[in-house]
Amino acid sequence: MPSPGANLIELRIANTDGSAEHAIATIPNGDAGLFQPGPTWSRDGRTIVCPFRILGREIRWILAAVSVPDGRVREIYSDTAPFGRPAWLSGLSLLIPRYDAAYDRWQLWTFSYPDGNPQRFTNDLANYDMPLDVTSDGMIIAAMASTVVSNIWESSADNPSLARQVTFGQLPMLNVAEATSDRLLASGAGKAWMVKSDGQSEVFTDLHDVGWIGACGALVLLTSFEDNVVTLSRLGNDTPHPRRLFGGDLSRPGCSQDGKFVYYVNRHRPQKIWRLSTDGGLPVEISDGLGEGIASGLDVSPDGALLAFTFTQYHPNLLKLAVMPASGGPTMHTFDVPGETTRVHWSPAGTGLHYLVAQDGATNIWEQSLAGGNPKQLTKFTSGQIFDFTWSFDRRRLLLTRGDETSDVVLLSIR
Repeated sequence: MPSPGANLIELRIANTDGSAEHAIATIPNGDAGLFQPGPTWSRDGRTIVCPFRILGREIRWILAAVSVPDGRVREIYSDTAPFGRPAWLSGLSLLIPRYDAAYDRWQLWTFSYPDGNPQRFTNDLANYDMPLDVTSDGMIIAAMASTVVSNIWESSADNPSLARQVTFGQLPMLNVAEATSDRLLASGAGKAWMVKSDGQSEVFTDLHDVGWIGACGALVLLTSFEDNVVTLSRLGNDTPHPRRLFGGDLSRPGCSQDGKFVYYVNRHRPQKIWRLSTDGGLPVEISDGLGEGIASGLDVSPDGALLAFTFTQYHPNLLKLAVMPASGGPTMHTFDVPGETTRVHWSPAGTGLHYLVAQDGATNIWEQSLAGGNPKQLTKFTSGQIFDFTWSFDRRRLLLTRGDETSDVVLLSIR
């Protein structure tokens, strides 16, 4: 479990009745702000194997074996790609979901124990989620195979629930932004896409493992995974040639609408908010992070004066909206959020905040007024999942990535 406020992860054990809980091992420089896949016990009960993300300038995941009698930690594998909770196939091998950045999906790998040599086990179009289970003889595997279908939709500001589907591709479009009045930007499957008004798309740049993408004035900003670090780059919306602005401890980016600044959060504790000129140079510290960690991307108000984001608060465990000056200073507003959300945007007029809420099998956009009061539901979709949303430059169109994620239980034989 993460150790609040510190770059430490504790591996704790307890009796079956919850008594005698204690830390058996501590992982220094562990990414306490990241959801942890979780540990698994060896069949003889003497070893716990667990994946951890280690903080540093370069991305690194480790697979650690912890001796239960004495808490000794031994690293048996290291990689830049994340991997999930392992399952023991036998006393000498493990099965682990591992992320494949080239295809933006998770596949299953076997790892020999204790030397940690990997070997690919699946090679298909499915996305294997974290939960795995294995029969007692280690020969049959139960896994969750999921598929994400997500396309770009758009609707008018007057009737945001009356949406029109723009793309119809097989590769999921997960993030969206406007490039020009007749072209959109999107990211998905580890690539950046330029989408024309007729829905046709083409790869926009050859950067690797693209994550966030945003339109910042006349610029395009995006994050990618280059040289084992998260890299922030700028491009023109008419050229795919990137200029690197920053690489390293970077998450939750957002940019001002005039294209002059990009804001981001460092993952290391203590967490801080930083501002970086899109012309380059050194980042400037703006503020300390809030609570136990910032949970959404940073979004800049239309006039460039304010920042909005969500943060996690423990005791009680709540997610809150926060608004603070973009130049730094005390938090001006906080609001409770009814559920988890990783997408927050300012309303077109800059008088409220929009965020996603999933209820009753559908995701919708809700609005919280800065003046206070209860939030109100903006869209009225009765099905489907919204992965991302934003407003067009003229504030007349709502852009969304929307679709579904389906999952099936599959049985795999080790033979």
